[in-house]
Amino acid sequence: MAKKGQKMSVGSSLQDVHLRYPQKAKHLKQLESSTNLADDFYMDDEDDPAYGNKVGPTVWDHILLNRPAKVIFALLIAVFVVPPLLYGLMYGLGKDPEPFGSCVVRNFYWSECMPGKQPSRQECLAAGCCWNELEESLNFCHHSLPARQNYQNKTGSTQLVARLERSPFGAEPLTLSINIAALNTSHVLVQLIAEGSASDSIHESRVELDETDIKIDLTEGEAFFVELKRRTSNETLFFTGNGPLIATQGFWEWSLQFPHDALLLGSGSTSRGSLRLTSGSATLYQGLGTKANGRPFILCVTQSGKSHGVLFEAPGAIEVVARPSNLISIRSTAGAEYLNVHTFVGNSPAEVFEALTAHIGLPTLPPYWSLGLHVCRDTARNGTNEDALNFKNEATRLDFPYDSDCVDDSALGNVSYVVEGNRVDKLKTVVTELKNSKRHFLLSLYAQVSERTTAFEEGQDIFLVGTNGTYLGQHRDETVAYPDFENPNVTKWLDTHMSAMLANIQDVLPSGLILSDNWPLNEDATQGDGNETLEYVPQVCGSISQALCAPPYNMHAASCVPSNYISCTL
Repeated sequence: MAKKGQKMSVGSSLQDVHLRYPQKAKHLKQLESSTNLADDFYMDDEDDPAYGNKVGPTVWDHILLNRPAKVIFALLIAVFVVPPLLYGLMYGLGKDPEPFGSCVVRNFYWSECMPGKQPSRQECLAAGCCWNELEESLNFCHHSLPARQNYQNKTGSTQLVARLERSPFGAEPLTLSINIAALNTSHVLVQLIAEGSASDSIHESRVELDETDIKIDLTEGEAFFVELKRRTSNETLFFTGNGPLIATQGFWEWSLQFPHDALLLGSGSTSRGSLRLTSGSATLYQGLGTKANGRPFILCVTQSGKSHGVLFEAPGAIEVVARPSNLISIRSTAGAEYLNVHTFVGNSPAEVFEALTAHIGLPTLPPYWSLGLHVCRDTARNGTNEDALNFKNEATRLDFPYDSDCVDDSALGNVSYVVEGNRVDKLKTVVTELKNSKRHFLLSLYAQVSERTTAFEEGQDIFLVGTNGTYLGQHRDETVAYPDFENPNVTKWLDTHMSAMLANIQDVLPSGLILSDNWPLNEDATQGDGNETLEYVPQVCGSISQALCAPPYNMHAASCVPSNYISCTL
């Protein structure tokens, strides 16, 4: 027997090995018959059973020498190793390295990275987003999952700092803080507040959060996510991790993922023909209006039968975009202010609406007759009101019901708050006929104010302002200014000039007013509206100064693109 570290001749010692270690002898016999290693084969005493090492096939021997095992091993490599390599080749080439977020996202979760624009692949990737180019018609720039355009916060801090230095539009992100306020046991408010925003925009809790039926989880680290759950059942109300969080001076966006199998309704009236939010994008354009169906509110009814609602508030306009995955994106022109997300919970839709109306109040219902059919026409420029009388007589003969008539949409002239010429005398006959037939006269009034009126001279502090002072446009052949109806001084100004106008038409007092063209409509096509300086303008209305794309206004079809944006409601 050779000592430790000495050579052992295979041929001369095979018999001794066979006697002491039959298994090794068999192995050596195979080596001797198939190789020329007899002179170079070493065996240390560590291989002796006395050292505790058994000689025999290892686990790797079983895997590599067993055909079924080799097939399984190859499949594991194909499933777990090949995809990451392909992903790196497909998405990593030419892209700034960003370890956060995956571009492998199913298309009904895609959140458009640069809405309103058609970026190139280079622009898309530079914004930290994902580029899809499966086919030419499917080129699409969307956010990763989780989105790289997001915020992060430190442990125990309410301050949020943007992950990337620029928004997709190239603007500098705002620094935000998050505020959570429990307003009652079924109502919790989550606020995103820009640094420097007015202190009166911050709400304080009225009850302890633990007393509510809403539990809030906040993530910390690479990206900031919020998840709201029903405390009693741990059922998710919504989660913000499936979309971006962007906040700049000109553009805000936050996405809420509602349960996939839930029924979503609301967000106002659109041309969809249904209040249900289903597949495709439905875009609404809302601010802090108080009219019926004028608030961006979503009702969610889950498979368990429970209901909850979410109301969005911001000082600027709000756009709500729905996707078939029940991912809702909230976009706003909130400026350096705030975005409020109110959540209401209940066992039924009725309980949710009770909680909602406790917060916003009930709308003032209009008189019953105003819910009927209204008739209006433009006949002022030819100087006759015969059309209104003829329509009234024919409707009476046919027993056709209608409740009110404006006679014409410029009954007093083309200038608001001014009575032109002998318009009142011309109106007396037709207004008297309408009232005798138990119908109402409604006066059509334009929001725009002509520069040749006293109302214009006394309203310099309440008009919308452009880069060069008061913003002026064209409306019905008049140079006009546009009142800012959110200005605190507008109420006094409006009361003064409305009262003066009504005092001059006592003989034809209307039963109500119609605010025609009640958006900043500028008919000067050469002037533009300055939207080239804005980060984002809702695509459904390609220009701020244009009206609704959807019926009944039927604005230019060219401004109603892309086609998956359905309507906007001002």
